[in-house]
Amino acid sequence: MLFVSKFTAGLRIITLCAFTLIASGLQFDECYARGGQLRYERHRSIAYEFRKVTGIAVHVITINMNDPEVKVSIALAAGGIGTAEPFISMVERMHPVMAVTGTYFDLRTRIPVGTIVIDGRPVHISPIGTALAITPDNRVQMIDVRLGKPRDWSGYETVLLCGPRLLRNAQIKLYPRAQGFRAPNLFTYRRRIAVGWRPNNKLVIVATKR
Repeated sequence: MLFVSKFTAGLRIITLCAFTLIASGLQFDECYARGGQLRYERHRSIAYEFRKVTGIAVHVITINMNDPEVKVSIALAAGGIGTAEPFISMVERMHPVMAVTGTYFDLRTRIPVGTIVIDGRPVHISPIGTALAITPDNRVQMIDVRLGKPRDWSGYETVLLCGPRLLRNAQIKLYPRAQGFRAPNLFTYRRRIAVGWRPNNKLVIVATKR
């Protein structure tokens, strides 16, 4: 799985990549479990909302990336890439403000699907899908990569290639097979987690109930 290696003073948010996402805090409200997990602690830069969209219940977390105390990063399992750790164990170990499961991984090898960059250092290279990329000054971008073509991630502090793109400029742009996602279970109805960003530099994480 993934773990955070570095925090800033103040609010700490960790994006557990290939297996989870985290930050720092004490008490958590468990919003969502199974198929993806999400926990958060109340904080001025984190807004939580529960709503129904076309009849489907969703949890929505909005993170204000304009807050200089906010840090979004990636956490691995305690044993590193190729090992596993329960979500609750990672949360208890990292004490985050907010935590959510991250990208896909091979159930047999525990190797994550997608490139991972932590604190500006690539820890796993696998060019597939769309990246959540964050600069040292907390600017958020969503970047498509060419399948199998590594790219230079210098200039970014946190990078997580975590899944197929869903939207571009508020329009549906869904082409998972062209991005390299072909496993049958990815095309079934399941609980999912999605991440996006707004022009005001706020990061949005959505967890579906079904």
